[in-house]
Amino acid sequence: MSRLHRVVGVGSADRVTVQDLEGRERDVSMLAYDGPTPQVGDWIVVHSGYALAPAVAEEAEAVLLEFQALGGGGT
Repeated sequence: MSRLHRVVGVGSADRVTVQDLEGRERDVSMLAYDGPTPQVGDWIVVHSGYALAPAVAEEAEAVLLEFQALGGGGT
């Protein structure tokens, strides 16, 4: 399942560190990414350890607020 993640670190051209909606961080591969180079704070779609595409920030923030309202983690 693809999920929204916020970029929290850009270490190299082929890997970024992301944080999921529950606040867990992990490194993901940029090999399958289709979009402009993400910057810290950007939202991206991740699936099975691969960044796939950028996400619309306003929509991602709305999802995060909804997730928190339902008792989920989040930052």
